[in-house]
Amino acid sequence: MIERAKDLDSFNAELQLKPTTQNDSTTSELWSLQSDEVARRIRPYKRGEMPDRAEIITGFIDVQQEFLSWTIMAFDLRGRGHVMDYGTFPEQPTRYYSKRAIANTLQDEFGEMPVADLITAGLDVLTEDLLGREFIRDQRVFSIDKLAIDNRFALVANDIRSFVLESPLRSRLVPQLGHFIGANTRAWQKLSGGKVRRTRGVNVAYRDPPKGQRGVAELHVDTNYWKCQLAIGLSVPLSSQTAITLYEDTQENHLLLGEHCEAEDPFFEENKNGDKTIVWRARNRPSENEHWDEMTGCMAVASTLGVFAKSKKTNTGQSGGKKKRGSRAYNMNLNL
Repeated sequence: MIERAKDLDSFNAELQLKPTTQNDSTTSELWSLQSDEVARRIRPYKRGEMPDRAEIITGFIDVQQEFLSWTIMAFDLRGRGHVMDYGTFPEQPTRYYSKRAIANTLQDEFGEMPVADLITAGLDVLTEDLLGREFIRDQRVFSIDKLAIDNRFALVANDIRSFVLESPLRSRLVPQLGHFIGANTRAWQKLSGGKVRRTRGVNVAYRDPPKGQRGVAELHVDTNYWKCQLAIGLSVPLSSQTAITLYEDTQENHLLLGEHCEAEDPFFEENKNGDKTIVWRARNRPSENEHWDEMTGCMAVASTLGVFAKSKKTNTGQSGGKKKRGSRAYNMNLNL
């Protein structure tokens, strides 16, 4: 059974979150993100400018066959997030583009090469660029704390593992794999992918690479959980302590990111025991949702750095407390 989720109060009740206020007029549209509304969520900070009170910077690179897409976000420790920059490598001639008709490709940049070589060559240039950037606020200089790389593209997964392992920047690089955790999915601890490490964070787990493959620890992420958190952040007022905002620019220039945020819809999925889970499904295939996925990835890796930390501590790497009916995926926080 799958039921469309539209009401924020119902959603919070399902996930045992704090109830919303009666006066929050934005909540009725939480589960119907609109591209123009997302594109208007700007704060008075220039592109690449570090916002007030933000302390942690994370980035995420989404790996496509013909190009790389990326997003950089800054967070304060309570979870307020700000998109400082986003783009593609190679850079596109216009801010608005479609991946089905991409203008500048990795092959244009590097010439005829196998797909894996094109992607790792692009990652080499892009990671050096992004991790070398400085973000200024007053007299303080910040840089990206952790840069996650999508490692769900099976064709090049081992090549990406090798790239990160051999990179001189590997201490700040994180291979990341998203998991679809639904109502009928096995418990997080039983998912395949190797031994679960003790992980600081929420609905995330560091694991060793698959047996027989060399690489650094990989971050496995419950994407449905983090998409819900992103949707909340894009729906609450800009003044909220958990709001997700964008750098100052025109609505037209942020329209592509806004459209990526409306590329998926949330549903309640119920199993035979009556447990419900919020899941996200793409409206169309192939889905144009790169920046949506990147923001989700930025939030997940930020949680491993202390952002979104809960006040009540539980054992590291274990689910927090007893399982409650109706929250199967979301009560399995591998929390600090």
